[in-house]
Amino acid sequence: MAQSPANNSGCLIPFGGLFALAGLVLLVAVGRQTDPAQIPSQLYLALTFTATGAGLLIYGVSAGQVASKSKALMSQNPDKPWLWRDDWAQGFARPEWRSSATAIGAMGLLVLLVSLPSLLAIPKNWHTGHRYQMLFVLPLPLAGLYVVGQSSLAFLRERKFRQTRFVLSTTPGVMGGRLAGQLESAYILPPGTQVKETLSCVRSYEDGTGGGSH
Repeated sequence: MAQSPANNSGCLIPFGGLFALAGLVLLVAVGRQTDPAQIPSQLYLALTFTATGAGLLIYGVSAGQVASKSKALMSQNPDKPWLWRDDWAQGFARPEWRSSATAIGAMGLLVLLVSLPSLLAIPKNWHTGHRYQMLFVLPLPLAGLYVVGQSSLAFLRERKFRQTRFVLSTTPGVMGGRLAGQLESAYILPPGTQVKETLSCVRSYEDGTGGGSH
């Protein structure tokens, strides 16, 4: 019998609550700020913490629901892993572009939000004699832009090749045997176009006896 995948989303909820609470506290502090020059930076920081906390809470709740549903399916069909997902049970496999792109894009946006104040400070302090030191802050926003760009490309691919799925010839497949099926998509390829498909293991589960994984 295979063990259910661990639900690690629970830790995101308290972390999200702490970030959101910190953001609310900072918002209250902004309302009591007597120096107008400090209000924009403190307000930006407060909104960043609040938005990050809300995002972690939403993602934690959503991931918890998905994990609970997966655990229920595994409990109902402990010896039939091809029934552990709705699409597998129907004889096809959907790509996970959208979920991966969403997670990567959220990480990139968070990095950009955190690094934006430092980036905006470069033009102001460029003539202070610390130009080369200020350049050390560039890798962080550049990394955020790169990650957001990769996420956007994944969304564009998903939009172009919408409703893509791999329909299995046999369900379940045979361990050590040949995997055969048909790739379907709403996108119409020109005649003679070659398509390369890559199948990856995105999840693995240790069996209850310690004798292997699935």
